Amino acid sequence: MDNITLNSSNITENFEFSLTNLDYIVRFLNLFAQLFYVIAIVYLKDLQALPLVPMHHTNLIGLINAIHYCLWIISNQPDLRNDTLNEIFCSVSEATWGITKYARAYSILVVAIYRLIGVTRLTLYKKITNSKFAICSIIIVWFLSAFIFLVAKYSTQTTHGKIYCYDGYSPNLIQNLIYYLLTSLFGYALPLILVIIFYVIIQIKLIKISKNLNFTETHSKPSSVEPDDSTRNNKETKKSVKHGKIHKKFHHKKEKKLAHQFIIINFLEFGSMVAFMMLSLNNIYPILNLNYYFLRQLLRIVNLSFQTAIPIMSLLYHPHKITCRFKSTKILF
Repeated sequence: MDNITLNSSNITENFEFSLTNLDYIVRFLNLFAQLFYVIAIVYLKDLQALPLVPMHHTNLIGLINAIHYCLWIISNQPDLRNDTLNEIFCSVSEATWGITKYARAYSILVVAIYRLIGVTRLTLYKKITNSKFAICSIIIVWFLSAFIFLVAKYSTQTTHGKIYCYDGYSPNLIQNLIYYLLTSLFGYALPLILVIIFYVIIQIKLIKISKNLNFTETHSKPSSVEPDDSTRNNKETKKSVKHGKIHKKFHHKKEKKLAHQFIIINFLEFGSMVAFMMLSLNNIYPILNLNYYFLRQLLRIVNLSFQTAIPIMSLLYHPHKITCRFKSTKILF
């Protein structure tokens, strides 16, 4: 009986040790993936276009989260040997957890708005593709995220938790629950629902454009008759129309590829959000921190795995085939 208990204890210890190491490995892989994306932006001109700024902003938030997670590798609580410094560190960490997770959700919403305008209102899309609009959209995202965090925090009188200084902790279970519902509704559900609606509109519009282009190509037959004097006068006009059709077709293909990239990134972002929302339940159910510590590690691994895949998929499914550019670009690691 003692041997069975000892073997069971050894298996549990080995499992926890392996899970902890996997947790640390995924954190560093996430950090490496986010840094690799930043390096790609610096070295590849195709990634430096203004329309890509919203997507870069989303991945920049991922880099902040990756660095933040790596700061918590040594221990679950700050140990700066000074209560005041520990409190300051926890307050900053609490705000970082809260604000960045909402900023990720709303930055994805901004990307969806860009995609929607690019497909449905091409003229307007060209007007808003400038640095001023990009900066304003980023400022709005961070302001709105901070607003949600501060309103939820002070209306429910919550503070940081004991583990990782997570946001939304209170000794009062009702306050924890209200904070969780408020942030889940306005920080996750609202932007996610809008993203889904916008993506459905984008897909419907792309299908219509594709059908119209196929119909035009099928019914447009080249003339075999030699042009006379009257047709020669319209030569430049026909060329202009032809170039316009080619440009429209190219823009449609580009937006279609961006739509495919967008749905993959949204799937990964949704998976990351669900995992993080389940992690946030530890304030409502403290038993998760005690008896189910391994479950919290698994959720963190899932969350970081999805976040790691986002910058990778952003490069692999880029319409300009960014991965091919690395073959001709000398980047030393």
